[in-house]
Amino acid sequence: MQAPKYWYPKRKDTVPLEARALWPFALLYRLGARMRRMMTKPEAGDVPIICVGNLTLGGTGKTPTVAALALMLKEMGRKPMILSRGHGGASKGPLRVDPELHSAAEVGDEPLLLSRVAPVIVARDRPAGAQLAAEEGADVILMDDGFQNPTIVKDFSIVVVDGRRFFGNGQVFPAGPLRERVRKGLARADALLIMGGDPSLPLPPELEAFEGPTFRATLKPQVEPALLDGVKVLAFAGIGSPAKFFRTVKALGARVMGEVSFPDHHPYTESDLRNLKRRAQDLEADLVTTEKDTVRLPPGAENISAIPIKAIFANRSAVTDLLGNWLAGAPEGLKENETSEKPLLVRVSDEKRVVKLQHYIEAAVFFSLMGFFRVLGLRRASAFGGWVARTFGPHVSAAARARRNLRLAMPELSKKQRERVIKRMFENLGRTMAEYAHLDRFTSVGDGAHIEIVGEEIFEKVQVQDKGALLVSGHFANWELMPLVLRERGGKGAEVYRAPNNPFIDDWMIKQRATHIFPVQIPKGAEGGRALLKVIRGGDYVAMLVDQKMNEGIPVPFFGHEAMTPPAAAALSLRYKVPIVPARLERVGGTKFRLIVTEPPSLPSTGDTNMDIYNLTVWLNEYLEQAIRANPSQWLWLHQRWGKYKNGKLERPKGVSEQAA
Repeated sequence: MQAPKYWYPKRKDTVPLEARALWPFALLYRLGARMRRMMTKPEAGDVPIICVGNLTLGGTGKTPTVAALALMLKEMGRKPMILSRGHGGASKGPLRVDPELHSAAEVGDEPLLLSRVAPVIVARDRPAGAQLAAEEGADVILMDDGFQNPTIVKDFSIVVVDGRRFFGNGQVFPAGPLRERVRKGLARADALLIMGGDPSLPLPPELEAFEGPTFRATLKPQVEPALLDGVKVLAFAGIGSPAKFFRTVKALGARVMGEVSFPDHHPYTESDLRNLKRRAQDLEADLVTTEKDTVRLPPGAENISAIPIKAIFANRSAVTDLLGNWLAGAPEGLKENETSEKPLLVRVSDEKRVVKLQHYIEAAVFFSLMGFFRVLGLRRASAFGGWVARTFGPHVSAAARARRNLRLAMPELSKKQRERVIKRMFENLGRTMAEYAHLDRFTSVGDGAHIEIVGEEIFEKVQVQDKGALLVSGHFANWELMPLVLRERGGKGAEVYRAPNNPFIDDWMIKQRATHIFPVQIPKGAEGGRALLKVIRGGDYVAMLVDQKMNEGIPVPFFGHEAMTPPAAAALSLRYKVPIVPARLERVGGTKFRLIVTEPPSLPSTGDTNMDIYNLTVWLNEYLEQAIRANPSQWLWLHQRWGKYKNGKLERPKGVSEQAA
């Protein structure tokens, strides 16, 4: 399709009447995209995935950028493969493109061009395509387009922006050229590439505010200007922005007698070719087109000149350094003298953070309490929070679930013993919440240390290996403090957290943890997947909790009953060869704690990855069970860990017995 004129009005910062009339349809487009994201769980690839995408419909230079990056990666000794949807081709894939066998009608024009630079996989199903690329020997995948595709996790995303037209009227399709709102798109981007335009002119405010690395490039024709200087030509093109090509032809000195535009990826017919040749003959001109168009011409097309183009980076070495540092695991985009300890706050998607009236009320109460606890001081706040929770907690409705869980897990306890556990559990929970107001006060070093360590030599042994580790635990005591011990001993990395439903409280809590506990905060779920993989691949540490939930994970025995347990820790450990360091925190009195560190598990491999993940997850649940039995009041019994109760009996989740590791 060709861009309507109202997408790119001559007067900047204006929204033409035609665009305003299409606002309802633009809203439907955005809602459709949002629903797709909400209903899709992205899959992570087995090798790093670099996505080259854009925020607008039409050509910005993505494909030449992918070709240039592929050459860079090959020069660096990498084995890149390019993953493409194969737009315009009939094949759904996944398949590896063979330019000797496949045509543009089968696999699309762009994959055929890119196959001259590096191997190309065509797949409508991007995760399946990424899997095939890994099986074919790729050690890094370059994804041509797909920035808005929610089915696959992108480890690093480069957004290409047209340096002349930028974002047009700033409206979402069909009212404007945008695939999504600029702010949301840039929030997911790791780097920007401004293609063309005048570097001396200011960028739009949205791009000026982008905090990641920004590069510039131009599209250069790969022909000698003398070959076209003064030559009469009829130029035709079926690309995203034919006007760019026509300007290029004129810049080479050709006398453009006519311009013919076709839709992007247009499959040329014999009739199209006859009409073009007839018109060129009438004008006494030669036919000239893009390299991309030539692969869609009918067989036997002759006497048509192609002008290949290449993306030329203004600072090629900076791009090479960025790729090299990122692939080596270093934090990308750091400025001079900046440290990787700078807080990185990864938040859940905006769809999950929609502000409601109740959130304002909840936040007002919460922040009032935090202010009150701050005034009280650490010890008095902890004691007061514990008193309130142990006094009123056993009488709230959630306490009934805790009692059922405790009775199911440890039936040997008497009713009186269970009530004592529940009461102390609530006291610990109340203390933990009050202690949030004083995270800056806690330390595990020096005379005033709040945390003593049993097994510190295990930390030291893991650090010597210099490949990071997974610090794995459960909801014991004040679980927020465990990563602090690692950080104060030189460990760098991230903490995985479960985001509260209230966005105001979520923002405050992750900032507190990022400032005083661990600098990188990553939410559970798809939003944090990309950041989590970066930390692990970079050889840093990750602190995470194994938290059984009735609707997540795989069925694994826990206290003699199958509990849905997330296998993420086991899968990450086995896939990236990083050790798991099990640990648990005990409150030994007031605001004093003891951290007990255990040797990493070393289980024999069965040769079956799924079975190895299952076995390691079983080991982790057994470790947690032993720790809980040793001190049950230190653990959080409130979660729905095994299933729902109906008529006093436990109902396991449907289909749990059919699920496999």
